[in-house]
Amino acid sequence: MVYSKLKVFKKRKNVGIPIQGEVVGSHGECCSIHNNQFAPPPSSSQKKLKGLEGYSVYEEECSETDVNHIFNLNILCDVFLNYTQCKECGKNGLKLEADRTVGLATLFRLYCDNCEFSKIFCSSYERHNEDRPSPKSKFYDINVRLVYALRAIGKAAAAASALRGIMNLPPPPQKFGKYNEFIGNIAEDVAIESMKNAIEEAVVENNNIRDLSVALDGSWQREAILL
Repeated sequence: MVYSKLKVFKKRKNVGIPIQGEVVGSHGECCSIHNNQFAPPPSSSQKKLKGLEGYSVYEEECSETDVNHIFNLNILCDVFLNYTQCKECGKNGLKLEADRTVGLATLFRLYCDNCEFSKIFCSSYERHNEDRPSPKSKFYDINVRLVYALRAIGKAAAAASALRGIMNLPPPPQKFGKYNEFIGNIAEDVAIESMKNAIEEAVVENNNIRDLSVALDGSWQREAILL
């Protein structure tokens, strides 16, 4: 009878991510393992991302009051009606109503029934790019942030409509294209400014010599491209 020769693989112990403790080496020496001391070296991508730890692109120098809050309109109207006073006639009870909406931005009208006092204001600031003005379009901060936030998580207008329905918010902006163009123009300006700053830092580190070699991103897997 012929028996086939089969290889028997024994189960290896402590293979993979090292754990804390003491192990015996191949020559009988004793060494300790703490916090993945013998983990494999980081890849090139990990080295690139390591410099971004602790940095957030959303950090801005702004006051604590410059924050967007969600209010129920009935609660806000009740506060104005019962706890405010008209500066024109001096009587209590101002009324607040939503005049119209532009995406998530709402134009409110605050008025008094006892006199002709009326004040129209918006729930969000207007934003514009001074270098690339768009006179025909108004970009409210809350709408720009909505489109930018959806892009950051890989979503678009359909997700905005679903979010609006569940949260009972005003309809989102209909034309996402102009907001994407607005955000893209600002991102381009920021990228150009960032590259200029990086060049000046590299010149300083190179003993103020502007003859620099630049390796483009993506070229490290192929032949290097030097400029």
